[in-house]
Amino acid sequence: MAEFTVGDLTVDSDQVDEHAAKLFSSGWCWALAEALHLATGWPVVIQGYTISALRFGSYEVPMDMAQVYSWSHVLVQRPDGKLLDVFGLSDPIEGNHTLQADVDLSFERMAEMCDDDKDMETPRTIAKAFVPAVLELQGD
Repeated sequence: MAEFTVGDLTVDSDQVDEHAAKLFSSGWCWALAEALHLATGWPVVIQGYTISALRFGSYEVPMDMAQVYSWSHVLVQRPDGKLLDVFGLSDPIEGNHTLQADVDLSFERMAEMCDDDKDMETPRTIAKAFVPAVLELQGD
C-alpha cells in the first residue's frame, strides 16, 4: 500500500475509489495508460472527437480539407478488444472516435497538453503504483 496526496485528494494505491477515479480521469489518464501499457504491452488507445470548424471570436473558419482531432481520454485495449482504465473494463462506444495511439503522439506531448509536463514523475509514480489495483478491475 502506498498513500499519495495530490492537491486536496488523498489516494491509496490498493483502492480504486472515487478519488483515484477523479485523479485518473481528470488529466492523469495519460499516466495510467502509460503505466498499464508498460506493465502489459497492450496498445494505448485515444478517445476523442473531431472538430469540423475552428472558431476565433465571432468568426468561424470551416475545415473543408481536414479535421482537427482532439483527444479527451487515454486508456489501453486488451487483446479481446475491451478497453481498460480507472473505471474498469468497457466496450468501445459506437460513434465515439477511438484510435490506437500514433507513435508521434508521445506521453510527453499528452502531459504537456494537460499542463503536467513540468513534473511528469509524480503522475508516473502514482500511476505505476495503481497498476495492480486497476488490473484487478478486470475481474477475470
